[in-house]
Amino acid sequence: MACSRHASVCASIQGVTLSATFSADARNAQVKMQFANVDSLDSVTRLVSADQFNEDLFDEIARYLTREPNSLFREDLPDDYRMQLRNRIEQEQIKRRWESAISERQETELAQIRREHSLAAQLSRMIAGGSMNPQALLNRFKGKHDKHD
Repeated sequence: MACSRHASVCASIQGVTLSATFSADARNAQVKMQFANVDSLDSVTRLVSADQFNEDLFDEIARYLTREPNSLFREDLPDDYRMQLRNRIEQEQIKRRWESAISERQETELAQIRREHSLAAQLSRMIAGGSMNPQALLNRFKGKHDKHD
């Protein structure tokens, strides 16, 4: 059976009980810190090794309890893993930029196709190409058919 010691601190603020419990595990050389109702109405736990239990950690605990900016629950990541994450983020950003550029290009091309195939464009080509004179075209719209168009 592991030898352990517990220490708890409780306070009540506006009817909400805040608590901090510290449990030392001598066999594993760890301290389990559990905080209830500090940031929200739930419990959070952090396990630290005995060598991490120092003045800096006490300062972080104090900052956490007084709701000052702190890094008590921030996990340290190995540098190689951070680089992998950074690279993945950069690749995702590049991918999004390319997708955005492609989408914009497709929108531009689609608008161009719509303009080129619109009724007005077709009529303009017919008139400009000389395949139909404007008067014959007007007559056709009116429902009159000229024998020469």
